[in-house]
Amino acid sequence: AGVVVFMILPHQIQFSTPIFSTENVGGWGDTFFEVLFIIIATLTLVCQCLNAARLSFSDEFIGSNKFLSRILAGSNARDEMKFKSAAVFKVNRMLENAYSLHHPTHSRGEVNEGTNELALLNFTKVTDKTEVVGGFKWAWKSFLNGDLKRKEGIWLQTRLIAGLMAQVLFSIIAIIILSTIWHGVIVLYKDDTTYCSISFNPESCYAPEFDGTSLGIAACTDIMFEGDGCDGSKIDIVSNVELFNLTCQYIPPNPATNETVCDSVFFYEDHYATFEGELTNNEVCQAQLTTCVFYENNTAACLLGLKPLGLIPWRFEGPGCESIPLVEEIIDTRPALFADAEAFVDESIDDYIPKRWMVVLCAVVSLITGCFVAISLFANYIPSTVCTIMKFRSGAIPSLRDPNFIQYRKTLESVTYIIGLMAWGTWSSIFFTVIVVAGGVFFLVYQVTRPIVVSIVAIVIGITVTLVFKSILITVLGRVNYAAFYRKRPWLANICGVGLECWHLGLSSGYMLSRAIKLIVAATMYIGRIDQPFLGEGVGVIGGTHLDKFPSIYRQGLLSADAHRHPYIERLGLIYLLKIRHGSKFGTTAGSIWRLLFVFSLMPWLRKFRIANDADIPEEIVMLQLTSGSNTKYEKIIKDLQEELNEEKSRLEKEIRTLQGKIKMNQGDANAETNLDNLLEMISNLQHKIDSAGEEKEKQNSLVRSLEHEMSELQQTKSKIENDHMYEVMSLKKELSEAVLRKDELAKERDELMKNNTDLIGLLSERQS
Repeated sequence: AGVVVFMILPHQIQFSTPIFSTENVGGWGDTFFEVLFIIIATLTLVCQCLNAARLSFSDEFIGSNKFLSRILAGSNARDEMKFKSAAVFKVNRMLENAYSLHHPTHSRGEVNEGTNELALLNFTKVTDKTEVVGGFKWAWKSFLNGDLKRKEGIWLQTRLIAGLMAQVLFSIIAIIILSTIWHGVIVLYKDDTTYCSISFNPESCYAPEFDGTSLGIAACTDIMFEGDGCDGSKIDIVSNVELFNLTCQYIPPNPATNETVCDSVFFYEDHYATFEGELTNNEVCQAQLTTCVFYENNTAACLLGLKPLGLIPWRFEGPGCESIPLVEEIIDTRPALFADAEAFVDESIDDYIPKRWMVVLCAVVSLITGCFVAISLFANYIPSTVCTIMKFRSGAIPSLRDPNFIQYRKTLESVTYIIGLMAWGTWSSIFFTVIVVAGGVFFLVYQVTRPIVVSIVAIVIGITVTLVFKSILITVLGRVNYAAFYRKRPWLANICGVGLECWHLGLSSGYMLSRAIKLIVAATMYIGRIDQPFLGEGVGVIGGTHLDKFPSIYRQGLLSADAHRHPYIERLGLIYLLKIRHGSKFGTTAGSIWRLLFVFSLMPWLRKFRIANDADIPEEIVMLQLTSGSNTKYEKIIKDLQEELNEEKSRLEKEIRTLQGKIKMNQGDANAETNLDNLLEMISNLQHKIDSAGEEKEKQNSLVRSLEHEMSELQQTKSKIENDHMYEVMSLKKELSEAVLRKDELAKERDELMKNNTDLIGLLSERQS
C-alpha cells in the first residue's frame, strides 16, 4: 500500500488545483518530494515485511533466536521488559531510602532501641528538602539511552511520537512555502548581477511625429544586444494591441532589405539603451527601451523613450543627451508641467518602494527565526511531557485529591485532537513568528519608518537613563528609609512615596506598552505549545468557557497513557494475577496484616498516603475490615454455642418432666417425703440453672447484636477514630474469648447436672426397691 500510494500513484494520476498540483513541472521541489516519497514508501514496505515475518514464526522460536528477537520482537516487547525493570528499580530504591532513614547518623551505644522514632525524626528533617528532576538535557539523555523507561517507568505514548513526526513534516513544508514566497517577492526586484548592454548610434534614429507634433520617442535601427539579461517579453495584437500597433506603425525598416517585419515584437519593462558615437562627447545618455523587432546577428529595430507601463514618453536620461540634437529636440517638446509631475512621481516612488536588501534582510532573519522556533518546539515537547508526568506522580500537580481532577476523566475522545494540534500548532507558530519578525525588521530598516525608529531609540535611551537614575535613587532611599517592612523615617518615606507615585504615573504607560508587546511575543511563541498552559489557572475561564483547553486535553492524554503504563500498575496487575492463580492461598488476612506491620514499621510516613484527609477511610476501619474474617468466625462460634445450649436446655427440661412424673407416682411413701423434698429442691435448683443458661444465651445474643451495631457504625463514620477504639475492638474480642470460656463452664455445669440426675435416678430406684 505504501509503495502504491507514494511511488506509483503520484506518477499515474495527474491533477491540478489552485492549492496543490501533481503535474511534473521540474525543479528542486519535484526532486525533494520524489526522494521523500521513496523514503516513506521504503519504510512502509520494510515495516509490512517485518510484520508478515513476525506472524510466520511462533513467539517461542523468535525468543530462542537472538537475531530474530532483535528484529522481530517489536518495540512493545522490549518496552515491557524495561517497564518491569522500572517497577523493580523503584521498589528497591524506596526500600533503600527507608533503610537509610532508619540508619543512625551517630553511635547509639549498646542500648537496644527501636528505629521507628529515629526514622520519623530523620524523615521530618528531610521533608522540606527537594531535588530538581527532569530538565531538557536529562530528559533527552534518559530518552536516548533508555533510562526513561528502564528506571523511571515513563512510557511516551505513540500519539506523542506521531505528533513529533508530524511537527517535523509540517515544519519542513512551512519553511519551504515561506522560502518560496520570499523568493517570489525578491525576484520582483531587478537582479543587479545580470548583464545586458544595449548600444546604438544616434545617427540611425529618427523622431516619430503625429500631425507635426513630436511623440516624445525615438525609432532606431542597428541596435546591438550583448549579455544574458537582455530577454524581453513577446507580445502580439491580442495581448497588447496599443503597444503592438504603435511599434508596427513607427518601427524603422530593416536597412538590409528596406522592409518592415512586424510579426515578432518584444517589449522591455526596465531596460535602457546607451547612445554611442561622436555626438555624445564621451558623456552618458540613455533611453528606455520600449519594443524591438529583431533581425540577424542580435541586431534589432526598436522604439525608445517610451515607458511600456502607462505609455509615458520622454524617457531619456543622462548629461550626454543635451549634446545629441535628436534627443535634445525630443526633450524640448516635453511640457514643463509634465516634467515636474514626472520628477515628483519618480521621487515619490523611490521614497516609498523598499530596497531589495531590506526585503532580503527581512527574509533571512525571519526564516532563521522560524527554523529556531520549529527546532525549539520539537526539542521541548519530550522534556515538557516527562516533567508533567513526574509532577503528576509526585503530587506537584494535584491529581486524585483535586476536586477538578474529575474533568480529566470525562470526554476521553478529546485526546484525538493531540496529533492535529501539535502539527498545525507548529505550522501556526512558524508562520506567525515569520510574520512578526519580518514586520519588526522591516519597521527598523524601511526608509519611511526609519525616522520613527530613530525617535523611538532616542526615547528609549532617555527612558533607560531615567530608569537607571531611578534605580539608584530608590536603592539609596530604601536603605535610608526602610528596614525590611518597617519605616525608619516615616515622614521622609511618605514624601518619597508621593514623589515616586507621581513619577510612576507617567512611566506606567510605557510599562503597559512594553507588557503588551512581551505578551504578544510570548503568545506567538506559545501558539504551538499545547503541552504547557499559557494562561494561568482561572485566567482562561470566562463564564464557564475555557479560552484555551488544549493543554488540559494534552494532560488528559498523558494521564490516560500513564493509567495503563505506571510501574506500580504493573506490580498491582501481577498481584491480581497471582491472586487469580493461587486463590485463597495468596493475599490472605495474615499476609495483609504482616504487610501493614512491615510498611508501618519500616516506612511509617506512608500513613499520610492512607490517611490524608477526612474523606479517606480511617485506619482503624481498614484494620477492622482486614480482620472481618476473624469476627465472622467468632460470630459463628457464638451461634454454635447458642444452638448447643438450646439443645441441652430442651433435653434437661424433658428429663425434669420425666422425673416429676416419677416423683408424683411415689408421693404416698411417707418415709420418702423428706428425700422427695430434697429432690424437688434439687430439681428447682436445676431449673434455676437452666434459666440462668437461658439468660446467658440472651446476653450472648445481645452481645452479638451490639457487635453488629458497632461494626455498622464504624463503617458509616468518616471521621478519624482515636486509638481507644482499637482498644474497644480488642475488648470485644476478649469478651468473645470469655464467651468461649463460659461455654466450657456451662458444659461442666451440664456434666454436674447429668451426674446429679444419675444420682436421683439411682435414689428413686432404691426407693422403689
